[in-house]
Amino acid sequence: MKKIIIIPNLVRDVDGLGTKKVIECIRKKGIEPFMDNSLSSYGFDCTYVDIASVNDADMAIIIGGDGTILASSNRYINTDTPVLGINHGNKGYLTELEKDDTKELESIL
Repeated sequence: MKKIIIIPNLVRDVDGLGTKKVIECIRKKGIEPFMDNSLSSYGFDCTYVDIASVNDADMAIIIGGDGTILASSNRYINTDTPVLGINHGNKGYLTELEKDDTKELESIL
C-alpha cells in the first residue's frame, strides 16, 4: 500500500485524537495518508488533496459512526478501493474497528 484516503467525521472525533492515531499508524507503516483539502485548517500530518479526484487510493479509512460510513463509502461502491470503518459513533454496526483498536489497524495495514 502506498496511498490511503482518510475521511474523518470531526463531529464524532471532536478533538481529532482518533484521526491523529490513524495517521500515525499509517505513517509508521511507510504509507502516505491523504485527506480532503476542506480539512487542511485542522493541521493533520497528511497530504491534502481534492479526494474526489483521487482514483488510485489503496484504501479509504472512514472515521465516524454508521451514518458517516453510509454517507462516505458510496463514493467507492463501483471501485476496487477497500473501505475500512473505524467507529467513533454509538453502535458501529457498519464499522470493522473501534476507535482504540490500534493493534488491529496496524495488522490490517
